[in-house]
Amino acid sequence: MKWLYFYLVYLTSKLTGGTFGPQIGLIFFFGLAILILFYIYIWRLRVHQKIKSEITTLILNIPHIGKLAFRHGLKNFKPCSEPDGFRGIKWGTKFLAAFPNLEKIKRFKPSSNFTPLLESYLKDEEDLKLGRANLKTIEYGFWDKKFQNVRIQAKEPEDWNGLKEATFEKFGKGFQPSKHVEEYKWRGKKTRAILVRKGETKLGELFILSEESLKEAKAYIKQKAKEGARKGF
Repeated sequence: MKWLYFYLVYLTSKLTGGTFGPQIGLIFFFGLAILILFYIYIWRLRVHQKIKSEITTLILNIPHIGKLAFRHGLKNFKPCSEPDGFRGIKWGTKFLAAFPNLEKIKRFKPSSNFTPLLESYLKDEEDLKLGRANLKTIEYGFWDKKFQNVRIQAKEPEDWNGLKEATFEKFGKGFQPSKHVEEYKWRGKKTRAILVRKGETKLGELFILSEESLKEAKAYIKQKAKEGARKGF
């Protein structure tokens, strides 16, 4: 009977995590798990007096059930929609392979002193249309000369709805951390994405990022921070 409880917790939390995001699903999962523990405690105490072994079994299995339940919620791109790049350029593509026609490329932001491996570029001839949204820029980001991210900005505040509609149609609704802020997140094995409407300008922005390159960038920044700490103190 206890495995039937496990299965019900798994199904319910999976649905909740997929609909409202992994954080809400996680809370829902542990809430159900605690209720089931309490029920088994009372039932076993009154009927069989075997509570110790039952609770031990449940506690030991909760992490495994939780992992299965929230694998769905964490990877919340809708099926077959997780991107591996943008407009035909795959994550990790070398700069020269991505942009063989250098005359049509221009540097968008100079690399900083702290992260000299990060560079961003714009294409001179770009399709600045996504669904019914008119775009201000599509910025291609490279880490160590490898394609890492793309940042897409809506041209005017009224283009936000068009950008949001196109993104939802492509990826699904995603996870909204706060109902009071227009920010939506997606995360998969290769890619994460953030769609946000900035409060000051009311402009919409979609940021799509390679998970692998993000790990490399974080490791680089962490190493530079250690070097700076050693030299600066």
